Amino acid sequence: MKRLKLIVNTTVLVSALLSRDSVSYYVLLQLDHEYYTPRYVFEELLEHVDLIFEKSRLSGVDILRRLLELLVKVKIIEEKDVRENLKKGYKIIGQRDIDDTPFVAAMLAINADGILSYDKDFELIRKHGYEWLTPTMLLKRST
Repeated sequence: MKRLKLIVNTTVLVSALLSRDSVSYYVLLQLDHEYYTPRYVFEELLEHVDLIFEKSRLSGVDILRRLLELLVKVKIIEEKDVRENLKKGYKIIGQRDIDDTPFVAAMLAINADGILSYDKDFELIRKHGYEWLTPTMLLKRST
């Protein structure tokens, strides 16, 4: 299978932090693809930190360790690069969900193959020649 260059959506990162058995965590750390995310995603993760602590079966130390492991694998796309592609991103997905626009803009900024997310709104990018995959879909393709 071709090595993919994928934008990782917040839903996948939250999932990777929630459970020891997370498919998201396995996919990000074990499958040989390139993973990227916009810098502001870490602000979103901070907004969900209470949920992560409440719902995960992990200690605070384990969550921090897992987050650091993910930061090694998931490269950061700077805000200026995302901003330069917001108009194009909006044309692709903004009508459906404006909050998804920065992820599409990030995808365009680095010429990625697609987006890794549990959010079905990203199905729209397929019409534009990009891939939308969930971690489970990516795992099945890779085995």
